[in-house]
Amino acid sequence: MGVTKQFGSVTAVDDVTLSIGEGEFFGLLGPSGCGKTTLLRMLAGFESPDSGKLLLDGSDLVGIKPYRRPVNMMFQSYALFPHMNVERNVAYGLRMEGVPRREALTRAHEALALVQLEGLAERRPTQLSGGQKQRVALARALVKRPRVLLLDEPLSALDRQIRGEMQIELKRIQHTVGVTFIVVTHDQEEALTMADRIAVMERGKVVQIGAPETLYESPETPFVARFLGDSNLFTGTLDTQDGSPSLVDGETRWLVDAESANRLGLVGGAEATAVVRPERMSIVTASAAADLPAGVNVVSGVIAETVYLGAARKIVVDLRDRQSVHVRLESRAPHSALGPGDAVLVAWAPGDASLVAGRPE
Repeated sequence: MGVTKQFGSVTAVDDVTLSIGEGEFFGLLGPSGCGKTTLLRMLAGFESPDSGKLLLDGSDLVGIKPYRRPVNMMFQSYALFPHMNVERNVAYGLRMEGVPRREALTRAHEALALVQLEGLAERRPTQLSGGQKQRVALARALVKRPRVLLLDEPLSALDRQIRGEMQIELKRIQHTVGVTFIVVTHDQEEALTMADRIAVMERGKVVQIGAPETLYESPETPFVARFLGDSNLFTGTLDTQDGSPSLVDGETRWLVDAESANRLGLVGGAEATAVVRPERMSIVTASAAADLPAGVNVVSGVIAETVYLGAARKIVVDLRDRQSVHVRLESRAPHSALGPGDAVLVAWAPGDASLVAGRPE
């Protein structure tokens, strides 16, 4: 509650208050330097806050040594002992706490079974793949049965395919053991895949907290919109005089959703940004544009680039006002075969845009 941490003149964590539920998979997401790892290290006890409290079941953890907290941390580097086999690596923390050898080994094998490494207990870390090392580190963190498990960029050392598999695996394991997981990541896809809720951080502050769907579909700031997934931003001054609200930027006008403007309490003259996800946009022909419902935004442009993504294709369109937009279409969708230099029309309904106050910095 109200946690602040400074390093010299730099405020790494600025008056952060979070409430994380028992058994929740919670994500801390943000760019490098936003304070998320510092916050995690304070929870682990490796850093102390300058002010504020770290409450677990109502008890303040501030001042309690890391090894006396019911919290364990899984490091990005895994930090496995190369001279020990897998079994001894997992059991090491228990042995240091004085747990009898037989009980420690039994619990180590239970943890290895949980991460599906039952047959690798005798191997050394040098004999394991990156994904297997990650599982060993996870088993070692869980074997002590912590109340909270902290994960600092746990999958960053893995290649893309294994990382995707481990995202699902971590979610499965967390549901199985029921331990509260708090994961730090700068990878938006990773956070969206694993976390029940996510706190997006910027410059030491939490700027929005919510379920992955809420953050993606209804960002509250231009920063969240830009950081969490691909997005097209249209900024301007809100004009409500003609009954159909729009954003005006010079001679350009974008129709926006009246309900969203009212919900945000925006009035005429306010600066705002409309956020349109690429999959919410469509490419239409000139003849088809005439059949679109009234009130749909339609802009003309020229395709600058197409990117094949397997099941989908991203199309970059340069608009006449020098702004570019990204449109995401299924690979087999109509118009997906268009290429650079082709003139196109891009359309989206006002209701397909999320409206946020202010302009991006």
